[in-house]
Amino acid sequence: YKKIRETDVPMKTITIRDPGEPDPVDEVDLATAEVILDSPVHDTGSNLYLFLSFFLPICGLIAGAIFKKHNYIKNFKACRKGALVGLGVRAAIALIYLLALLIALL
Repeated sequence: YKKIRETDVPMKTITIRDPGEPDPVDEVDLATAEVILDSPVHDTGSNLYLFLSFFLPICGLIAGAIFKKHNYIKNFKACRKGALVGLGVRAAIALIYLLALLIALL
């Protein structure tokens, strides 16, 4: 013991326990591990997805479905929001165009 102490080598600490107790190192908290894996690392909900889905709403809805299937919830919401706003803007433009055409014909 004195020789080890003189060399300044750090010693490992150990815990003495009863033989009947389960090994705490072997127990893995699966609930915590699953929570960590629930949201992927690259699930950022980037504005790029929102922008592209606005101009290509059908592709945005398809991409949103794929993101939702693979549990990329923030990306799914960005694609869905962009696609719905894009479709709404197109519907408003079509409605204004039809109203202007109806007024011109009368």
